Amino acid sequence: MLAVEAHNQAVQSFSEYLAEAGRSHKTIESYQRYTMRFLDHLEKRGLTQLSDLSVALLYSYTSTLAGHNRATVKSALGPVRIFLHFLYCNEYIDRDLSPFVGKVSVRTQTRIPSIWTKEEVLKLLAAIDRGNPSGKRDYAIILLVARLGIRVGDVNNLKFENIDWRKNSISFVQNKTGSRATLPLLKDVGWAIIDYVKNGRPKIESPYIFLTHIPPFKNYADDNHLYATIQKYLQMTDIQDQPRKKRGMHSLRHTLANRLQENRESYHTISSALGHASPDSAAVYVKTDIELLRECALDPAEVGL
Repeated sequence: MLAVEAHNQAVQSFSEYLAEAGRSHKTIESYQRYTMRFLDHLEKRGLTQLSDLSVALLYSYTSTLAGHNRATVKSALGPVRIFLHFLYCNEYIDRDLSPFVGKVSVRTQTRIPSIWTKEEVLKLLAAIDRGNPSGKRDYAIILLVARLGIRVGDVNNLKFENIDWRKNSISFVQNKTGSRATLPLLKDVGWAIIDYVKNGRPKIESPYIFLTHIPPFKNYADDNHLYATIQKYLQMTDIQDQPRKKRGMHSLRHTLANRLQENRESYHTISSALGHASPDSAAVYVKTDIELLRECALDPAEVGL
């Protein structure tokens, strides 16, 4: 079997390389996960040292991905390709095997994002009991997502130092992109946070604004999307359940983007507001704007029909 020490050393060095390259913590964790799966497969195939890694063993790994959808295969192979190139550059192996990892093209932005109507968002907020501590917290969190479009992972990590009350702004480094976002602290959002901190938040020392209300009191994990929170309040409303329509925190971000799109804001403005790495990411929201789609439609006479 592959020596555990060498295994760990390679993965650790790879992680440090990714960090130096500016990859986010979440991306590094993802790459580590796929790299470990790759190395575990090699161990099962009898590889005892990385220097014996071959094209045949690489192909044996890629064959295990047969039957998975293209997006899954792409997610699994990308980190392996980068890892193999890293191994070659750092003399773990004497041949660059990364070109032998097949590339998978996946069409992005093929799905229409789920959005809420203005009335549905108002009903959701109205269902929250702001008379109890948990309700005050949940109301402030949902407002941050619905009104400012902040990713729920970034809301979970918000600290008191991220809010400048004098300038009425929120500034933080986004977990997904690693870039800093600075957004206006809207009045309703600001007052909701103040109400929670003064009248609902557990009285403990913590740099994080939002905490769990069950001991031990702590901030939410990065990967907690608070889906159960949305579902709890949805059940208190008369909003109709649609099986193919996602009703999570992320759909509230989509809704904000759609409102900006309806107001004919530029892709750059929408991407900046939602913290996208590229303005092109906002293009998907045109699919939710029926009137704009009508403007894009061709007259049959124009195409000779």
